[in-house]
Amino acid sequence: MNPQNLSDYLSTKLRANLIVISSPEESYALADYIISYLRPKDAQNHKFIADRSFNFKDITDILNSGSLFNDKTYIEINYKTKPTIPHQNELLNIAKELNDNTYILITTDKLAKTDYQASWMKLDTAWYININDNSATEIVKHILNNNGLTIANQALNLLLELNQKNSNQLIQEITKLCLLFEHGHQISLDDVKTHALNNSLYNVYQLNNAYLSGNLKQSITILSNIYIKTEDAILIQWLINEDIKKLIRLKSKLQQKYSFSEVAGELKIWGSNSHLYQNAVGRLSYSLLINILDDIAGLDMAVKGLVDKDIQLQLVNILTKLCSK
Repeated sequence: MNPQNLSDYLSTKLRANLIVISSPEESYALADYIISYLRPKDAQNHKFIADRSFNFKDITDILNSGSLFNDKTYIEINYKTKPTIPHQNELLNIAKELNDNTYILITTDKLAKTDYQASWMKLDTAWYININDNSATEIVKHILNNNGLTIANQALNLLLELNQKNSNQLIQEITKLCLLFEHGHQISLDDVKTHALNNSLYNVYQLNNAYLSGNLKQSITILSNIYIKTEDAILIQWLINEDIKKLIRLKSKLQQKYSFSEVAGELKIWGSNSHLYQNAVGRLSYSLLINILDDIAGLDMAVKGLVDKDIQLQLVNILTKLCSK
């Protein structure tokens, strides 16, 4: 496979017909950003979750169907672990069928040195992207650059230190910084200290861990530390709302006999967060989750000043329901 660093891949977009992304579980958010960036916007998209019994006939049928208008076809194959030997042979055969309008992107767990010796890892026309400890730096700079921003080295180092082993939170922090500053701004150390170390922004993720695990006492304690003024409720409300929607979709998929691992990647549930969502989805019923969504809608009206209600008390009531056994 063609050796290139991550910044090269991100600057060239889709130039290879076969791309393999290898990533440890704790870095799935970084891999997801790369996938989203490389995925062609003007293609017919197909996505598959591959286990040991995966049938490649679906892939070959798509490739053989062709297109009257030479439309692009993009196929994504997500492995929770790694392709088996039979799968590697199938991928070798499929690679021979790719043309200028067909792209396949494969994600796998972190690959060992011995995996690089396999034939499917030696295709001259393929790209291999390995997500490692250095990838976060390249991705942060890429996101900022796409938003017309740069960042001072000290500021970048602090951001990475604050979000060690939590790539999902890192991406969220960078996204917030992009919304805060205008085009051409260089994010300074003081900017990071002000916006990433601020209680209401940084510790809100600790609140997420507390209520997903059902710990009401800890949730109330964290809330009392991070809720100071009405504006603080906006981020808290957004985070809870996103989690409720994830839990509802997760319940629906599990009832359709999908496994948790099959659904987790789609819902951007990675690493240490996985067991928290598994805990919550088992504790909380559909009816309770819908009820909490109604409470959040009422909270939103209070935050906007449309109704006169105690915002902090509403948050406490929502957390109480979220932590119910």
